[in-house]
Amino acid sequence: MTLQQATERLVDGADWGRTGVFERRAGDARPPADLGEDGRPWHEPRADGLWHAAGGWIKPAALVRSWLAEPGVTFRGATQVDRLVPEGAGWHALDAQGRSLAEAELVIVAAALDSAALLPTPPALNAVRGQVSWQLRSDDVPLPDFPVNGNGHFLPSVPLAGGVAWLTGSTYGRGETAVEPRTVDHAANLDRLRSLLPEVAAALEPAFAAGAVQAWCGVRCASSDRRPLVGQVAPGLWVSTAMGSRGLTFAGLAAELLAARLHAEPLPLPTRLAAAIDVARQLAGRDR
Repeated sequence: MTLQQATERLVDGADWGRTGVFERRAGDARPPADLGEDGRPWHEPRADGLWHAAGGWIKPAALVRSWLAEPGVTFRGATQVDRLVPEGAGWHALDAQGRSLAEAELVIVAAALDSAALLPTPPALNAVRGQVSWQLRSDDVPLPDFPVNGNGHFLPSVPLAGGVAWLTGSTYGRGETAVEPRTVDHAANLDRLRSLLPEVAAALEPAFAAGAVQAWCGVRCASSDRRPLVGQVAPGLWVSTAMGSRGLTFAGLAAELLAARLHAEPLPLPTRLAAAIDVARQLAGRDR
């Protein structure tokens, strides 16, 4: 579903690229999932790992901007919602002073970690800080032609405003919400790269040692079982959160699942899988 959205909405080579991704599985004895005859684009076994022909890289902000540009969508940013209160057949969004910011019969909360504070029965959400190390490419450093993942990941060629960059990471700081760059996280990313792509790590190690590598930091939102939380929490109040490290995989699918349920349409997932990401699994036995 994400591939379809990217193909239809984004500029190939600038906003995304279906380059294929090689997954190194050193030391992982688990067999890959059986995806049947249609699974070949998703993983083709090779001697030292799996080739994902359908994989690639993408700039999330470009996809989000495209979604927000849809006719009928009005985006209102820089507005802090303090709480949601039921009002008649709908809900009011209030600020910290109790002033009404908006009202609607249907509200879908998709605010990552902040989702819990807006729901009458807060789900259990966990923060996981992550730092990516990156630098603009130079011609004298040989890099692979496609992204590689496994123990961490390495993206060799992502176009940015100042040039083409490589990126590697990411760290997992469970329970941490600070987004300031850390030298120790750069070291952790380099160490992971040594096991993923030893020759690339050796070539880039001088840049790490010289402090020339830059950082991007963010905070993931995860549930206790690491699956998304998608569904109804009260009449007219729905949630889509806890995407963890897989927001690009789950966001569009979760939106289609919500739309199908709201309009009593066939689900885009088998019932068993839809139940596996339903917020109801956390709310069972609790006041709703």
